[in-house]
Amino acid sequence: MKNVIENLRVWHTSRELAKEINQVTSTFPALEKFGITNQLKKSSVAMSSNVASGSIQWSKASQSKHYELAFDELVVVLNKLTLATYLNYLHENQLNALRTKINQVGKMLNALSVYQLTKKATFKPVNYQHLISSTHKPFNHQPTLSTISGRSIHS
Repeated sequence: MKNVIENLRVWHTSRELAKEINQVTSTFPALEKFGITNQLKKSSVAMSSNVASGSIQWSKASQSKHYELAFDELVVVLNKLTLATYLNYLHENQLNALRTKINQVGKMLNALSVYQLTKKATFKPVNYQHLISSTHKPFNHQPTLSTISGRSIHS
């Protein structure tokens, strides 16, 4: 059974972007190892981490907030990649290839955030019968985004 985040295309695409950024930054000068290289890697990981964290939040507002944080990190990534191009650490064609993926992720994050804010609550009432039952069964409080898992968000 797949985890909730594994059903989100934006999570997979953001991880692919983080991997590409990791590969691209390996060619940056050694003097940037703890500068722009490290900052790019951290921001790209934070982006996919916020998507993962947002997917398990209980409230729609909290889910949307995490997707907005992921979008913020995406903007930081684009800014740092643009700076790396300006500093001649990155070729313009590499930036354009990464920009395509950044635009894909951005559109998906925006759509997901808007969807979370506009969808109706789908949580079922909690059944506390297991607390008074003689045969105790563990109760699973895992939030699900079943309405999203089968839905594709087009870029």
